[in-house]
Amino acid sequence: GINAEYGEEPPVNGEYVKVMGESYSMKENGENGHAAKPKEDEPEYMTIRKQLKYPVDKNPGWVGAFILGFQQYLIMFGPTFAIPVILAPSLCIDQNVVAKGQLLNTMFVMCGIATMLQIFFGTRLPIIQSGSYIYFAVAAGIMSKTPCDDEYFMEVDGVNKSVNYDPNWHKRMAELQGNLMVASLTQIILGGFGFVGLLLKVIGPITITVLIALIGLCLTGVAAGSASQNWSISLGMVFLITLFSEYLKNVPVPLPVVSFKNFPRLTVKIQWLKLFSTLSIILSLVIMWSLCAILTATDSFPEGNAARVVNLTEKVAEANWFYFPYPGQFGTPIVTVGGFVGMFAGVIGGVIESIGDYYACAKLSGAPPPPKYVLNRGILLEGVGCFLTGLCGPGVGVTSYSENIGAIGLTKVGSRRVIFCSAILMFVIGCVASWASSSRLCRSLSWAACTRHVRNHLRCRNL
Repeated sequence: GINAEYGEEPPVNGEYVKVMGESYSMKENGENGHAAKPKEDEPEYMTIRKQLKYPVDKNPGWVGAFILGFQQYLIMFGPTFAIPVILAPSLCIDQNVVAKGQLLNTMFVMCGIATMLQIFFGTRLPIIQSGSYIYFAVAAGIMSKTPCDDEYFMEVDGVNKSVNYDPNWHKRMAELQGNLMVASLTQIILGGFGFVGLLLKVIGPITITVLIALIGLCLTGVAAGSASQNWSISLGMVFLITLFSEYLKNVPVPLPVVSFKNFPRLTVKIQWLKLFSTLSIILSLVIMWSLCAILTATDSFPEGNAARVVNLTEKVAEANWFYFPYPGQFGTPIVTVGGFVGMFAGVIGGVIESIGDYYACAKLSGAPPPPKYVLNRGILLEGVGCFLTGLCGPGVGVTSYSENIGAIGLTKVGSRRVIFCSAILMFVIGCVASWASSSRLCRSLSWAACTRHVRNHLRCRNL
């Protein structure tokens, strides 16, 4: 269980915390014959653990967990939303909104499933799984052998109609699916047979840091492209997140709290909570969304502006309400030698990235460094997640998300229950198809948040 691997829950009096079979005193002087360890000998993760509101083995209530989980969902929303947008030109569906919506829905559903597998059976750390940007270059290389045409024809009611996307794009997706499924088997073998421990001898801080930095830098162009649709709104989002998370994080806010302890008598009392620290993303999003709604109602935004809220409601009305991804929805997977080699390189890159993320997540959530068998198990379940995404067809494998790990250090919430609630939201919202065509404003706001958290994570990572 999690207590045997990442620490038992400390007693109510907080005198001792037992992690990985070793007791660390929470007091300066030992008691009951146990000598307290000097403060200078205390592991770094124990110091971080004391600063967390909810470490890895502590849980908020379910309502609070869903609110905090929604915040984690918002952080991964931006980069995940960009996946079909970036893949669309390679699949020749850049102008096919329905096809991109199907890919987006499928991606979110599979991310929810992969995250649940990781937190329950993998590393058991509060870590989110989502689409990896490592696979984009691989997908572009595989699809480059059959470039897109300027015009396509599709038969509609017995008449050939000209369209600006490939009607047979499913075959392109099927090739990405098949190669990803076969390549992910190598990741399953690496984790299942314990080879990840051997890789640690050649994977050091320099290797991981360079890879993470390059991936983060690759996101800059996509983030800037989405944020440039309305720089004033995007920069306002960045400003609010920075203000709340860095300068107002220790400012308590009075809130009325209702106690049902003596039900049917209700007790109302005032509690001072540090909301700016734990809800910096949600508060910023609500403020900026409300501002956009006001500016839209007063016609301050011109027609076609990405920040107009009316654009969202129009697109929601035009879209179908639900979409349920299933295996083989884009046809029988196709495997090629060249495609497998490319996907294999992407899988190895994902393994290296995730190993660094496991250590960073354990440290920021108040857990000791994960042992080798936990790393093996995490890579094994990540390989299973990649296989499932290949089976259903988003076209890219999953990996651990650095942005969400950075948010743990920002919000001081490292509970697994929060990430579980976030995974539920991914799965449920992924089955609702209408929102996938409505996210111009969401994308601008979320990429602003993504940019902020990528910078924060690269700053706080200590390998």
